[in-house]
Amino acid sequence: MTLLKKKLKKNIRQNLITTKYLEQNVEEPKVTDKDLQKAYDSYKKAMEQQGQKVDKSLEDMKDQLKQQVKNQKSSEKEMEHLKQLREKAEVEILI
Repeated sequence: MTLLKKKLKKNIRQNLITTKYLEQNVEEPKVTDKDLQKAYDSYKKAMEQQGQKVDKSLEDMKDQLKQQVKNQKSSEKEMEHLKQLREKAEVEILI
């Protein structure tokens, strides 16, 4: 097995372990109607600033926006969880 394949295999393994840990220790975020409206308004504003017309309603984009908001909230929760782990970690550096 080449060095590149070994590194790739190691990275995949680490990612799977991390993903499984986060799934077990970080609560799945809830997406509210208010979150969806805020995301839609932000999208609409960005499109208008680019001079583009928004031809889809909130209802038409609901599933897409829900997934985006859920992903964003998940990332924020995961980062907060990792930050807390780092703060609690007792690391001693011996040089």
